[in-house]
Amino acid sequence: MNVLLIEPPEPPPPVAPSEPPGGDTQLFAPRWSLLCLRAYLLKHTRHLCELVDCRFFHNFEEDLIQTVRRFPETGMAVVNTSSLSLGQTAAVFDVIKRHFPHIRTAICGQHPSQFPEHVSTIPRMDFALAGDPEPVLRNLLDYLDVEQRLRRVPGLIIPGTRMDKPYWLPDLKSLTLPDWQGIFWRSYRVGTDEGTCRAIIRLSRGHTQCAMDRAFGDSHEPLRFWPLDRLVSAIQKCGHLGVTELYMADPPGLWTPENLHQWCGALVYGRNVQPWSLRLFPCALHPDTIEAMKNALCRRVDFVFPSCDAKVLREYGCTASLRDVAQTLLALENEGIGVHTRFWIGGPEESHGEKERVIRTIRAMKFRPYSLHAFPFNLDSPLYRDYHEASSTRVDDWVEWARDPWIVQRPVALWGGANAASQRIQDFEAIQKAVHRHPRRVLGKLLQDLHTRNLFAILESKLMGNWPHALSKEKRE
Repeated sequence: MNVLLIEPPEPPPPVAPSEPPGGDTQLFAPRWSLLCLRAYLLKHTRHLCELVDCRFFHNFEEDLIQTVRRFPETGMAVVNTSSLSLGQTAAVFDVIKRHFPHIRTAICGQHPSQFPEHVSTIPRMDFALAGDPEPVLRNLLDYLDVEQRLRRVPGLIIPGTRMDKPYWLPDLKSLTLPDWQGIFWRSYRVGTDEGTCRAIIRLSRGHTQCAMDRAFGDSHEPLRFWPLDRLVSAIQKCGHLGVTELYMADPPGLWTPENLHQWCGALVYGRNVQPWSLRLFPCALHPDTIEAMKNALCRRVDFVFPSCDAKVLREYGCTASLRDVAQTLLALENEGIGVHTRFWIGGPEESHGEKERVIRTIRAMKFRPYSLHAFPFNLDSPLYRDYHEASSTRVDDWVEWARDPWIVQRPVALWGGANAASQRIQDFEAIQKAVHRHPRRVLGKLLQDLHTRNLFAILESKLMGNWPHALSKEKRE
């Protein structure tokens, strides 16, 4: 039997991030969880499986139909589903059931694992895999036609017949890491020129339950780690396929000094040749840690500011001063490690004056590359549990939308709801304008140009830039 592992279309963000022009900071890569699920099925079963990424489709229905037809022996379609993409999952099931009624449908991922009580109402769904999908899907395929055995599969939900709680493995040793084959990696390049092709990987599964990760989801999943030696061995196999960087998508709270040193030590011991990057909250790194990251081929660090308010930052366990953080960024750059700062705007704990605080922080960071993002809205995060009364949507609203996504209006995945969307856009524009016109930034850019180019080259570029405008003005006159 062929099994299709489907990544549904990307839900449109309520507010587009404000990224640097020509940058390559967008994370666009095959879903790590589906890569692991595919590797497990190919190794531990006799079933064939293919990844289908609907994010590439221009004509969704027609492209999906043509893709399924390329695999005529398909008997099962499994869709990776989050609560915020329930409508997209419903659309995938609608197309499949109308054109291929013999194919069984199932969902896996964040929504059935975090909210098993809210999966039975999704239309045209035959099964839901709650918990670690690998053993649940394997048992489902093995006993697909044996109803009595299906009723005893841990973590398998059959709408209208059987409910069960998520099934979590005690560790990840029995699972399989991806071999990266069968993926057209060049299609995932982002950025200008040749761009950057990133593979998103994780050192762990589950939630750390620490204060630093209170805004991240999967809070009901226990924390478990992949064996370091196996993970290091696996990532050495993707470089020749066109992958230029591995992005560690683990939440920042995972990267304690001990874990970071262990990871870097495992990479050095395994003679790593693959550049990688990670994300951290504002912190001061010890020089020995920076040296270890350099030796392990770390090439970029994303520093995420969940807030620029010192009081709110302390709630996340971020106690380093801006001066110490700025010195850490400088030390990383001196070792050849790129830095990028991401600012989350509009969190539920923010007070008046957020724009001014962000501008001051950007200035304290010496106007290094940065981007602005709406504060993430995760229905399964500890932060949502604490402030769900301040939220404009509930899980029930997303389930109601999934029942008929063509008619019911999609809820807004944003703190403050639809009313906050226009405010976030205005905040982004105001921050960008203030930063670009800041005298220190203008003077610093001029000094940098003078340091890297001579004065005559600068004047020539300015004149050449104005020359077409002068010609067009002369023609109009």
